[in-house]
Amino acid sequence: MSKRSLVVNLVVVLCLMMVFPLVAFGADKLTVKDAAGTTTVFKVDDAGIASATQAGLGLSTGHAPEAQMHLVDLSGSANRGMIVGQHNASTAAANIIFRKSRGTDSVPASANSGDYIASFHANAYDGTKYLTTATITMQIDPNGGAVTSTNLPISLQFMTGINNNGSSDPGNKTDRFRLTFNGNVIAANKGGAATGDVAVGDTNGHFYVPTVAGSVTSCATMTTYTGHAPIWIDKTNFKVCSCISGALKCATMN
Repeated sequence: MSKRSLVVNLVVVLCLMMVFPLVAFGADKLTVKDAAGTTTVFKVDDAGIASATQAGLGLSTGHAPEAQMHLVDLSGSANRGMIVGQHNASTAAANIIFRKSRGTDSVPASANSGDYIASFHANAYDGTKYLTTATITMQIDPNGGAVTSTNLPISLQFMTGINNNGSSDPGNKTDRFRLTFNGNVIAANKGGAATGDVAVGDTNGHFYVPTVAGSVTSCATMTTYTGHAPIWIDKTNFKVCSCISGALKCATMN
């Protein structure tokens, strides 16, 4: 190699070092250091797994990520945000999967009754802080029994409100609508208080139609709400019953 070629090669190497001072290539991985060159902030390991090792991975955030992945879009165009695609000759859909376990990622343990599996939160800025006042969430239903290999009762809940009580979550959002694991539908003004196959509530009244196995003998045997007149269907004797001012009233269905 001539002296001129050697000088040229050295200049190229020096230029590359100046352009990419924060990127260090190992034998089969990529490591990105901080400005001081002492702390690893991003790496791709031998298995091809990419990791943001400090604050998380931020895309167009302009500041430190607030989660493991933080995506910010300053555009108002129709194609803003995130797209997940599925493109092949099958009926398969594009998937987003939420997982929940106790234990760890590498050694998971069974989730428990009452655990929340997935949540979608509406988060808006009030001029001082972000508030979460609407949530769609999926929970292992506490009324569905213990979690086993043959029993994982998950219910879908829709919550709305006007204030998330500071930083707490779900704060004072109210469970407005719920599809339970066994197919019951509950819609209520009082968060999740109604029981039965169908329940609908508002500020002026409460209406729900649970089916009852056996006779309705008294108002004391059924859940009642002050100021409301609930209705039950006695599917054994084919009667419709209600409690009005504490008195049981029934009508036979023909």
